[in-house]
Amino acid sequence: NEERALTEVALALQTKFGKTLQEIQSSVSESVIRMHVPRAAQPNTDALETALDPQMLTPYLATIEESVNKTLVPIGKTIIEAGLDHTDSAREILDGLAYAYRSISLAFNNYGGMPRASLRLTAAAREFARGTQCQERLDEDYQALQFLSLQKDALELAAASRYRESLAKVEEARQFAGSDEERRTLDEWVEIAKKRVALE
Repeated sequence: NEERALTEVALALQTKFGKTLQEIQSSVSESVIRMHVPRAAQPNTDALETALDPQMLTPYLATIEESVNKTLVPIGKTIIEAGLDHTDSAREILDGLAYAYRSISLAFNNYGGMPRASLRLTAAAREFARGTQCQERLDEDYQALQFLSLQKDALELAAASRYRESLAKVEEARQFAGSDEERRTLDEWVEIAKKRVALE
């Protein structure tokens, strides 16, 4: 009887959750984002054509995140606090919430080149993920975003001639390298950074 009651409660929440989730996922689709956010001004032809204006993208995605926080997160927290997260329908809701955060995270990184914002959202998503596949995807995202974030930090520090700090970031990024090619790239960066540190 308890299991049946919990399932009925979770199903009622799922109905309410599903409609809101569809609206949020639609708002972070590539076509909708490009309708609302203009392309970034390209300083040179080597810049990514997919990059969107960060001054417009950030507030647009922040509005969607706020919607998730106000409409979906309370449902997710209610499920966890009530001990419903062992039912299948409740786990689907929690994974849906995690994927909602993931969609915003990917938009920040893929269209704005902002891995730090993506990392923050990925960390939030991991708190709600319950399914094995969902958890594995978020773990992979977290590793890749850590790598990109540290790589970006290293580039910015090197551009500011802060080579010792840049070297530290490159060496920290090693643990998050996901392929041999990334490790080779980091090794090359380390050698260059060490030479610049010696000159410094």
